Amino acid sequence: MYNFRTDMAVERREILEENGKKEIDGIEATEKSINEKIKVSKVKVTNENGAEAIR
Repeated sequence: MYNFRTDMAVERREILEENGKKEIDGIEATEKSINEKIKVSKVKVTNENGAEAIR
């Protein structure tokens, strides 16, 4: 099984969440399952706080 990761913003958001930050100002995230093998994650940076958080 392949595990493709193509978005550094998703990975950074996950690291922040693992460290206890559930809501991050300036970041909107959604996940959608296409089927049992494909999941699409979308991260939208909405302000400077979000940009700083994922650097």
